[in-house]
Amino acid sequence: MKSTIILADYVGRLGNRLYLFIHVLAVAMEHGFHVCNLTLQPHAGWFENLSRNSWCRYPAPAKGYPMHRWVRADRAGVEWLAHLQMEGKGNGWMGVRTVALKPGEHVAMESPGFLEICRNHQWVIPWGWFYRADSYLGQHQDAIAQFLRLNPGLDPDLEAILERERRECDWQIALHIRQGDFRTWQNGRFYIPPNVFARHAWKIHDAHPQKRIQFWVCSDEPVDLTQFPPGTQTSIS
Repeated sequence: MKSTIILADYVGRLGNRLYLFIHVLAVAMEHGFHVCNLTLQPHAGWFENLSRNSWCRYPAPAKGYPMHRWVRADRAGVEWLAHLQMEGKGNGWMGVRTVALKPGEHVAMESPGFLEICRNHQWVIPWGWFYRADSYLGQHQDAIAQFLRLNPGLDPDLEAILERERRECDWQIALHIRQGDFRTWQNGRFYIPPNVFARHAWKIHDAHPQKRIQFWVCSDEPVDLTQFPPGTQTSIS
């Protein structure tokens, strides 16, 4: 039976979970592992291959079925088992192995040590966020994008606008401006205010006058779009 990597730790928001997921998918595609991402269950309906795939599995099953409330209890069970194993109780029992990161620790999933754990256990639960497989991402990026394609029809009005802009523009550039907790997390070390994004958008705009460029701003708080090049839009209504 193929080894299955189970993601059940709610690390950050959706962006963080997707970023971890693509690295795990890259490892799975490279070495033939399976993946079960229980942290994406609340958002499964947004993705074509996850919407009828209750355990958010890769590879997606040939015949799926809708999400049920009771399925979400699986994540709580995996969390309980992971914490039990992190306390040193039965790690590896029944083919289940939890790999937990300490603060500041990083795991390269291409490493022989991690791959050996996956090959020697039926289920592996990585706990934490800093699991990476950078060397595999480039090789499998197209397959990962195909697997994580969005469900058509999520927002028909927005999709119509995007399709029009694809026809009329040379480039579409999306700017993800995270505010909120980034202002205070680690004393704002990673916080970039909207005016900095706007300044760089103008640099791109002015450096390529021959290109028709459409900027999109997505943020967890309202952003003053007048700072940005003309025609900048937001996906937030």
